[in-house]
Amino acid sequence: MGRYRKISVRMWDDEKFKALTPIPPCGRGLWIYLLTNPDTHSIPGCYRATESAMAEYLEWTMKAFREAFREASAKGMVKADWKARLVWIPNAIKHNIPESPNVIKGWRNTWDELPECELKTQAWKGLKAFLEGYREAFLEAFLEACPQPSLNQEQEQEQEQEQEQEQEQDNSLVGLTPDRAVKPDNLKTDILTVFDHYRTFHPRAHKRPNSKMTEWRRIRDRMAEGSTTDDLCKAIDGMHKTPHNLGENDRNQKYLGLELCMRNASQVTRFVENADRLSPAEQAKREREEMERRLQEAIRAEEEQDDDDA
Repeated sequence: MGRYRKISVRMWDDEKFKALTPIPPCGRGLWIYLLTNPDTHSIPGCYRATESAMAEYLEWTMKAFREAFREASAKGMVKADWKARLVWIPNAIKHNIPESPNVIKGWRNTWDELPECELKTQAWKGLKAFLEGYREAFLEAFLEACPQPSLNQEQEQEQEQEQEQEQEQDNSLVGLTPDRAVKPDNLKTDILTVFDHYRTFHPRAHKRPNSKMTEWRRIRDRMAEGSTTDDLCKAIDGMHKTPHNLGENDRNQKYLGLELCMRNASQVTRFVENADRLSPAEQAKREREEMERRLQEAIRAEEEQDDDDA
């Protein structure tokens, strides 16, 4: 048996950890992130993700991220369908074997929410092949909880499934925050309001948002925790006033993604607090106005002194 150590995925959002020297772009650094990032869940090695969100989280350029990912992908360590937003690490289950069939049965909802694509089919076959050689009860639980993906469904059926998933997600939020409960009828409208506010800064972003997007799920989760639409819109404002996110960092790179802004409650709180601060442009304008005011006062004082002398 190999020796293992537990790593909390919350490490990536820990303030002390984030204050350390950033991981330079490299294959090893990417591999550690792929195995431990906050998007991972109960199904070993299979989760939703986008390359832009990952690069932003690691504070790497897209070019550097893609080079590191190609390195790991070329060795068969990881696969991704970026269009479908799905990542698959084939050998993850070998090192994260479920503790019981009941654990596998708990994969049902997570599996249903993963996007339908060829890579999901590959993941299903890989998980099935491993469990076939492990224990029969585990395999039976897997086949019950995780049906084989079908890529030949009619468009109408796909749309119905998406609507059902959206409704399930909406219903799952009812009662989570008794004091500030999210009403299913209004949830979609509220989420779209946040997307619209983000587009005031980035007009070309997310023209057709939907419940499969990581950003959508992040907004939904923050609302489930009690954040209001106004809170999340204010967080977006604050992110666009935060010098580090505007490019004042050692990489001179901007970090203004919606997923980053909505990643967790502490992130939202931090940006909300920054929203009341002046942006660099506003600060510069205020300083110019103050200099102009002082100059005018000096001129008036000099003119008054000349009159007195006369």
